[in-house]
Amino acid sequence: AKRISYWWKVEYKNSSFTDTKAPSPTPQSAIRQPAEAERPLDISQPAVLKIDKIGVSVPVNWNIAADEIIPNLANGVAHYKGTGIPGSREHQNVFITGHSSNWWWDSGKYNNVFSLLDKLVAGDTIRLTAADQTFVYTVREAFSIEPTQTEVLRASDTPVLTLMTCWPVGTNARRWIVVADQIEPAPPNVPPAIWSSAAW
Repeated sequence: AKRISYWWKVEYKNSSFTDTKAPSPTPQSAIRQPAEAERPLDISQPAVLKIDKIGVSVPVNWNIAADEIIPNLANGVAHYKGTGIPGSREHQNVFITGHSSNWWWDSGKYNNVFSLLDKLVAGDTIRLTAADQTFVYTVREAFSIEPTQTEVLRASDTPVLTLMTCWPVGTNARRWIVVADQIEPAPPNVPPAIWSSAAW
């Protein structure tokens, strides 16, 4: 139902079959100045992952061990323990997973939070917020992988956010991956082409 609603509101109404065209997004500034005092996200505070394009606003559960991921998805999305924390220069790959679907008898609030993850394209914006801190990312790429391809959990040389969900929706045959680069606060020692919207 969520995917049909998205198709009707976004894809059908903006298609060549209708007269209504969505305006082109206004590009962000081509050059951003690094923040003077970036600090790691305070994960002791309630955090929210927001993706306006697909209507996602969901709590983040931090530092969840692999064998505890599934039960924690009942409370939002889960950050893999040992991967990056926004603003920290350790690991730098902030890895978060969420449901695209779940068993029909499980009436959890977040069962399909990532069911539209495949609609994200290069340049789309993702935000992670806790208290007075916000980290902004722009999508670089999206692709599907086999469940055994755990290399997506590896550390990164630059600060990135990686989102994962089961794919296709309604199955766990594969995984859908979205990789996004941090643009705000602008990370230090990263070439402008990495975090500039001009790169897309």
